[in-house]
Amino acid sequence: NEIDNLLHLRSDASQFGFTMMPWADTSSMSRDDLDKLQASLSAIDEPLPKGEKDVVVDTGASCLASPDKSDFVGKITPIRPGLKHMQGIGGGIPVLGVGTMRFHVCDDHGHHRVIEGEGCYMPDLPCRLLSPQKYFVQQDGGRLIVIQDKTTLEWKDGGIITVKYDPDNCLPVVRAYA
Repeated sequence: NEIDNLLHLRSDASQFGFTMMPWADTSSMSRDDLDKLQASLSAIDEPLPKGEKDVVVDTGASCLASPDKSDFVGKITPIRPGLKHMQGIGGGIPVLGVGTMRFHVCDDHGHHRVIEGEGCYMPDLPCRLLSPQKYFVQQDGGRLIVIQDKTTLEWKDGGIITVKYDPDNCLPVVRAYA
């Protein structure tokens, strides 16, 4: 699938010391190899390849939000300028529309997952936001576990994605794909 192809293009497994690298199915990898893979991909300090997106998991966000129209499927319904703002530490950022947002992610077992829900189009927003509480309400289930060195998103069907914290800002950042 597309996610596996992107991962395959990112690196040669041997340079990271993996004992094996079954790119097509990470569920067959050992826990140690999964940890190495996740650490290696998180440590890559280069621009995201075409189609990759960083999404901040933000319990302080009131909605899913993006500055990029390409994150939306279907129509973005415009909102009258000045009618709605997202308030935050940096002040209010205008919401210019609402629509269905969609991100593709790879869970801890190597399975393709789709994060989809109603979100706000906010061109002045500096990053993409996933409000886990809003997303799980829209999905009628799921949970977020926040601990010392990682955050875990759990879907109601048992799927899990473990998110390490960004070393620069300590935020949980999910790598998503177009």
